[in-house]
Amino acid sequence: MQDSVSYKADSISNIKIENPLFVIPDSLKSESTTISFKQYIKILNDYTPVLVERKSLFKYKNYYVSKDIKMIEREVNPTYGWVFGLIFISILIYSIFIKAFYSKIKLIFKGVYSNITVFSISILLFVPIFSLLIYAPLSYYNYLSYSPINSHFGTYLLIVLVALTFFLIKYVLIYFFGLLFRLEALCSKYNFNHTLFFITDGLVLIPFVFLFYFLPNNLQFSILIASIIAISILFLFRLIRGFALVFKNTKASQFYLFVYLCTVEFLPIIIIFKYLFS
Repeated sequence: MQDSVSYKADSISNIKIENPLFVIPDSLKSESTTISFKQYIKILNDYTPVLVERKSLFKYKNYYVSKDIKMIEREVNPTYGWVFGLIFISILIYSIFIKAFYSKIKLIFKGVYSNITVFSISILLFVPIFSLLIYAPLSYYNYLSYSPINSHFGTYLLIVLVALTFFLIKYVLIYFFGLLFRLEALCSKYNFNHTLFFITDGLVLIPFVFLFYFLPNNLQFSILIASIIAISILFLFRLIRGFALVFKNTKASQFYLFVYLCTVEFLPIIIIFKYLFS
């Protein structure tokens, strides 16, 4: 194509003009018609002579352009904006919490504050991040199509509600059995152990959640596996510490306590795993 083009019956002829124009056929040359950049590239491919490779008179070949102009689409991150908003709000809340209670963190770990107060704060910090981590494999393996809610954000809110209900029921059950078997102090310590791990687990899992949603898609599976390993290590560490706390501070039958704690801790995980992969 030379320096000049003109329009005539959807064809291009070579005449000299002062300013270069876009190559657009007459059928689209209307003030009311707009075309996208993709359409413009297609027009260039349709109306521009394509140069091809030809043999040279010399020993080697001369190479000319032999490919059409092609659009290379940049990969766009498919993560919804509300996911970034939730991660940002969680980081902000953690920052405010650490800033406000930095001098009192040791007192919190010693159990000076009310268990209910610390439990409420820990749940509000942990559940949003934990729910995003649950939402991650569901979206990755396209299990969200089985959700009764069409909205992705609605499905996330459902996960949050289920997680909140589960942790509250678990907390109340442990407290109730403490009253029933006259082990209030021990069960209170066990619940407080959960509470402290909720705070630390949420803080540890934030980077994994962020990397899963905002790294390139080909790395999502690796981040998902790393997240599962991380949460499994945190869970086992919390469980071992809880068992050690219980066996150290009780004279009741350790066998029955072990069976009870396994029922409370492992049974829900087995049910969820079987439900997801059945």
